[in-house]
Amino acid sequence: MSEKIKVLLIEDNPGDAKLVEIYLRESPTIDFEMTQVTRLGEGIELANRKKDFDIVLLDLHLPDSKGFQTLTKAIEGFPKSTSIVILTGLDDESIGIKAVESGAQDYLVKGQIDTTLLTRSVLHAIYRRKMQLEVETTARNLKISEDRLLLAQGIAHIGNYEFIPAINQIYWSIEVYNILEVKNGQPEPSFDLLSRFATGPDQDDIKRRYRQIEDGKLPIFNFEYPVSVGEPQRVKYLRNQGKVITDPQTGKVAQIIGTIQDITAYKEAQEMLIQSRERYKVVFEQSQDAIYMTTRSGELMEYNTSFLNLLQITPETVNHININNYYHLPKQRDAFHQKIEQEGSVKDFEIKFKRPDGEIIDCAVTATLWKSLEGEIMGYHGIIRDITTAKRTQELIKAKEVAEQSARLKEQFLANMSHEIRTPMNVVVGMTHLMETTNPSPKQTEYLNALKLSANNLLYLINNILDFSKIEAGKIELEKRPFNIRDLINDLVSTYKFKAHEKNINLFTQIDVALPDIVNGDSVRLYQILNNLFSNALKYTQKGEVMLIARCIANSENATEIEFAVKDTGIGIAPDKQEKIFESFTQAAEDTTRLYGGTGLGLTIARNLVNLFGGEIHLESEVGKGSVFSFRILFDKSFLPDSFTSQDESSLFIPPSIKAKNLNPVRVYADENLKNNHPELPEKAPDKPISILLVEDHRLNQIVASDLLKKWSEQVYIDIANNGQEAINMLQTGKNNYDVIFMDISMPVMDGYEATIYIRKHLPPPVCNTPIIAMTAHAFNTNAERCFESGMNEFITKPINPNALYAKLAKVLANNPKPVKEEPVLTQTNTDLNGKAHQIINLSYLQTLAGNDPDVLLTMVETIVADLPSEIAALEEHFEAGNFDLLKATAHKMKSTCAYMGTENLKELARTIENHIWEGKDTNLLHPMVTQLANDSRLAHAELVLSLNELKKTHATYHH
Repeated sequence: MSEKIKVLLIEDNPGDAKLVEIYLRESPTIDFEMTQVTRLGEGIELANRKKDFDIVLLDLHLPDSKGFQTLTKAIEGFPKSTSIVILTGLDDESIGIKAVESGAQDYLVKGQIDTTLLTRSVLHAIYRRKMQLEVETTARNLKISEDRLLLAQGIAHIGNYEFIPAINQIYWSIEVYNILEVKNGQPEPSFDLLSRFATGPDQDDIKRRYRQIEDGKLPIFNFEYPVSVGEPQRVKYLRNQGKVITDPQTGKVAQIIGTIQDITAYKEAQEMLIQSRERYKVVFEQSQDAIYMTTRSGELMEYNTSFLNLLQITPETVNHININNYYHLPKQRDAFHQKIEQEGSVKDFEIKFKRPDGEIIDCAVTATLWKSLEGEIMGYHGIIRDITTAKRTQELIKAKEVAEQSARLKEQFLANMSHEIRTPMNVVVGMTHLMETTNPSPKQTEYLNALKLSANNLLYLINNILDFSKIEAGKIELEKRPFNIRDLINDLVSTYKFKAHEKNINLFTQIDVALPDIVNGDSVRLYQILNNLFSNALKYTQKGEVMLIARCIANSENATEIEFAVKDTGIGIAPDKQEKIFESFTQAAEDTTRLYGGTGLGLTIARNLVNLFGGEIHLESEVGKGSVFSFRILFDKSFLPDSFTSQDESSLFIPPSIKAKNLNPVRVYADENLKNNHPELPEKAPDKPISILLVEDHRLNQIVASDLLKKWSEQVYIDIANNGQEAINMLQTGKNNYDVIFMDISMPVMDGYEATIYIRKHLPPPVCNTPIIAMTAHAFNTNAERCFESGMNEFITKPINPNALYAKLAKVLANNPKPVKEEPVLTQTNTDLNGKAHQIINLSYLQTLAGNDPDVLLTMVETIVADLPSEIAALEEHFEAGNFDLLKATAHKMKSTCAYMGTENLKELARTIENHIWEGKDTNLLHPMVTQLANDSRLAHAELVLSLNELKKTHATYHH
């Protein structure tokens, strides 16, 4: 041996130890390194210190261990690779046998040891231990492999068997037992048992096949069959695969080896796959979408009926077509192929296909790549949807959106045009009115009249164009409100008296006595229809008369049908022109415009408005004799008192945004210029100073409006703001308490709507309640509605009609009188029971509540004196903390306290704070109100303390 053998000698007898060492040294074949200890514990300790020993020579009788237990301890204490040889003084073979059986490699009897015997024993022990370790390792590895095999068989549900027919002996693995659910060895394994469990219609065939295997007629076999096993019995599917080994000398079957596999899960999955394929086939064939699979070159591999129908391919020709020929645009086909091969799939890729009959269809293709197992691109498969109808619908929607956008742009253009024309017209008309007040000469008066007439004609033309645009866009909605139909007719006819006098034409009205005075409907649009018809009749009549007729056609409990007719003795209309005149921008003859003027929109507007009412306009005419335009409208009856007049409408119909702020609205007319007589107008302005804030950005409009207002009254005082923001800044300074604000709508920085909303929501009273009259160059009724919604009281259109301006100003001032400014409460004096003067509090209310009982009054005053300081502190604390919900609650509480103290001004201030928070107004405006309420409440508290002292003295005297 090339390496030294490490020997550990455990011997407490020095003589025996020396003798062993001598024998080892004399050995010609052993090169050793010996370590000697006298105790077993020392030897084990050395071994545990990683000092490896090849062999241990162990005496059984040691100071720390006696007898056979010494060997037991040594086996447990030393590494398993260490060989142990027993040294004993007894020549007893049984001890040696027992020692070897217990784990020792050999034993030697002291006194019989020589060099040869010791050498042979040491070498034999080392070799024998090495062999033992190898066997143990092999066995352990074999067990691991067996366990792994059993685990693998269990996972794969595969068991193996070996059958030797000559001795009818069979072995099978544990998994075969598990598969066949054979427990406790019953029944005993046999080759016949493998077929005994077979079930189903083919069980006889299975048993015959097992006999063929046993007879050697199927040298290699692989078949599947169902079996019925377990309790309760259930069906499993097995696969038996193996081969037959024959004896080469006799030719007889020597051995049959094979495997049994439980393939039940595989069979179930296979059945599910078959069902899935069947379902897929049904879906594939019945799908309304075209499904296909093609090669890269375009050859069809799979397709459904919808695919054939989509591209109009017949079953007879489908095998001879190439899908690439059906792409309408080769560029789309190439783009499709490029995209799907780059990204692996496409979704809703739009492609145009061309059918055999030449029809082009729009399609959306969703597809993925078809690849081989090696990853090679074979082709494409996917779904094609016909989106031709959807595309057409989308195009129609886009066209509709474009049309709607065009209509909006047209409406905006007309609104802007109206504004841009009315703004300079306001200056022209306004200056004309102002010049009339400067005592012009007769010639100048003639010029001014011509100027006014031209301006009014231009405004009438603008209004017609705007109304026509709104009707065309379907933007007009009829209102329902009560009005006096007789007043409306009389007002209309009165408007044309001067013009009829100039033409020497008689005007008549014929009103049915059965006609109700008050009906529900849109008086503005009815007035517009009759005005258009009546003005036309007067325009085209050179002599004779024009008559407006209104008669009751039908009466029911809730409705009245009225027929209106405008009859004239004018030029008449030829039969072939009678339908044409209702077309836009059209008149009866080419020379009509030159002779009579006009735009050709009046009758168009009248007809559309009548249709909006649910009626139809009729025409009877004869050239040279005149015309009759008539229509019928069904009105709801109104159950208002007979004393109602059209002036009462303003009190019945108040917009919610106005009513919520207790503002008094004035009736809105579509155009003040439609009425030239205003019987309700005052002859002169109120004899008192009137403070006005004029908010207008146009310099000339500022001049016109200012001069018109100053012409009305010498006591008019005007401040001017150039935009809404300037107006708010001026109102916040509080230098002037304005009676009314004239507010332009379109201004830079901040327009009239924004400014009005800010004033109403964020400024404190009484500023937030100042009446506001809009001045607008916009002629649409929607602008009037928006004026009221933003919080304005009234509006007037530009160019400004002075009489309309004065009328509305007078009405607003009458409906919104400026409150008399109260002196500070501190200057007021009240007297208590003892004649003492107080600056703030008034105990009269408390005395009334107490029923003049001094005890009750004293208790009430003591309660307020005790609670008021904490209320004041809470008021200030909640404001500083920004807790406005609690501030609102505190103000609500203080409102009652202030009422008890008789401080009406403080009660109203507390109410204002509460409402300010409730309405969500700007909380930054609360600071001065909270400060005033807190400071004045402290003053009131101080006075209340004095009153309390006086009451206590009186109370003591009374009881004494």
